[in-house]
Amino acid sequence: MILASDLPDGASLLFMKPPCDEAVIRSVSADAPCAANVGPWILAAAVLGSSMAFVDSTVVNVAESRSGVARQVDWLGAIVAAAGLGGMVNGLLASVSVGWGHPLVLASLMGGFACLIGFFFVEARVASPMVPAALFESRSFSGANLLTLFLHAALGTFFFLFPLNLIQVQGYSATATGAAGLPLIC
Repeated sequence: MILASDLPDGASLLFMKPPCDEAVIRSVSADAPCAANVGPWILAAAVLGSSMAFVDSTVVNVAESRSGVARQVDWLGAIVAAAGLGGMVNGLLASVSVGWGHPLVLASLMGGFACLIGFFFVEARVASPMVPAALFESRSFSGANLLTLFLHAALGTFFFLFPLNLIQVQGYSATATGAAGLPLIC
């Protein structure tokens, strides 16, 4: 039997994610009037599971490493980055229900893209940026970040298609799908 204490840091609470996801998914009946709004519930389940893993892996297991020299928080950069990512996500989510040509989708995508481009200009002008541009002058750092981008794109694609295949093609339940994915996170 595998105990949560036997898992690497960050994986112990992921045991709770599949049952939580299935409980949320099964709580909304296909015949219910709110069945069209299942998407936010599934997103909430994903956020709940991810936040449980984040809390377990960072807050609980990471020692304090605060620098002696305190720097200011880059609030403008944080707001612009959040607006950019939020706009892009909102546009992609809204495109499913209203179509790609809808003004809300186009405005949201263009606004999000503009904020993400503006983020680089904001970061170049603030005193203590979230992402200093000087980091990317190093070829090793830039190359490692590019490879990490490719790695996470592949992992994201896999972890989207793997459960989709198991549930829709193979006929697994959400809990069985979560259990089938456990060896991949340990």
